[in-house]
Amino acid sequence: MTTKPIIEWQRMRENGKEHLGSIVCLGGSHESLPIIQKVMEMGYRPIVLDGNENCVASLYANALRSEKSYWNKQPVVFIKANCYNYLSCAQALLWAVRKERRRYDDGFFNLEDLVGVLCCAIDAPMVAAQLAEKYRLPTIGSNAARYGVNKFYQWQRLESNNIPVPTTRIVNPEMGWEEVSDYNLIKPVDSRGARGVRFYDESNYREAFAEALSWSKERSVVAQKFIPGVQLSTESIVYDGYVDMTSVVQRNYDRLHEFSPYIIEDGCDSTEPSSLNYNINLLIERCCRVLGWNNCTVKGDLVIDGDLLYVLELAPRLSGGFFSSHITPLSMGWDLVGDAVRLATGNKPVLHFGPSRGFVSQRYIFPKSDWIGKRIVGMPEFPSDVNFGTWNVKVGDVIQRVQHHPSRLGQVIVVGETSTEAVSKAVEIVKELAERIEVE
Repeated sequence: MTTKPIIEWQRMRENGKEHLGSIVCLGGSHESLPIIQKVMEMGYRPIVLDGNENCVASLYANALRSEKSYWNKQPVVFIKANCYNYLSCAQALLWAVRKERRRYDDGFFNLEDLVGVLCCAIDAPMVAAQLAEKYRLPTIGSNAARYGVNKFYQWQRLESNNIPVPTTRIVNPEMGWEEVSDYNLIKPVDSRGARGVRFYDESNYREAFAEALSWSKERSVVAQKFIPGVQLSTESIVYDGYVDMTSVVQRNYDRLHEFSPYIIEDGCDSTEPSSLNYNINLLIERCCRVLGWNNCTVKGDLVIDGDLLYVLELAPRLSGGFFSSHITPLSMGWDLVGDAVRLATGNKPVLHFGPSRGFVSQRYIFPKSDWIGKRIVGMPEFPSDVNFGTWNVKVGDVIQRVQHHPSRLGQVIVVGETSTEAVSKAVEIVKELAERIEVE
């Protein structure tokens, strides 16, 4: 897992490539790691913050540090901190400078060469903006970032500027049914990974509202009217007030009924470029001007209903789910993460495109209903025709009911010459892998 990036870093150092500075990377999960590796590949030192000291990025940093060829230098620095909390991150960085005293090139660890802050597949744009402001680095600013962490603030801002959004209102479990009967979907204003997002009706709305509240740190939830239609995930580069490029995939909700009342996505599929891409660019540009977002990447969740394109929500950060790090490069040949790093350091995106690999399909591995509460005792390896696959679980874990995206067991990304071929391969591989998981 670590061999290739280590070799790349060594080659870069041997070729005398100049160290360009350090970037604070928020997030250290397996979804964050490819972004962190890209930061390192581009000549920057990642300073990774994550609350889990045994996260993938921490293990990766330890593996790099153990290599004798590094002369005890650190190409990656890991610091334990809650990357969803600004004070935790700011204090952890200061603690590392004052107390850690570990070697840092020819001197000791310091923050004098910081050049940017990057959300690495985590939903922490406010913390990123606050850290960037503290260290006087490129940022959209914390005032604008708040629209990316509170769904209701964002909805109000967009709706008041005539941008199509779902019908939405703040609710609570004490309301009567007549007050919320025009809606059917509840979500926390500040959750991530679909936590607390579910359908409701008259028989269970109080229970659904209380569940959603339990996932909200701000103790605030909104009810929305679900918009049926084609759902899209997008990732855009916004520079100098315009959307330079957007990656678009169609989200797959074929298993929505199976996991009802929860809203669980089962991967996505790449699409052919069309006139829709132009309309998406224009819509996201309008949104970003309203929200005050510029010179950043923007993750979007959109839905097409008839002739209208609705904005479900946007976020000024790199998306998770390997969309930016794997799906976009495979389907478009676009080095999206490279452009995100350039924007985070105050530079212009270059929109570099290599050859695409074909049509891309991503599908998730879900537990069977009779596995809930059982322990995993055996897991298969990914077959050779999987372009990229990851597990969210390990041997010894107890399988939980699927109520949000982290409940999924794993995922695969595959490529095909046609969309049909890619989807068929992904579905068959996931089915085979699920059959080979051993539980007791």
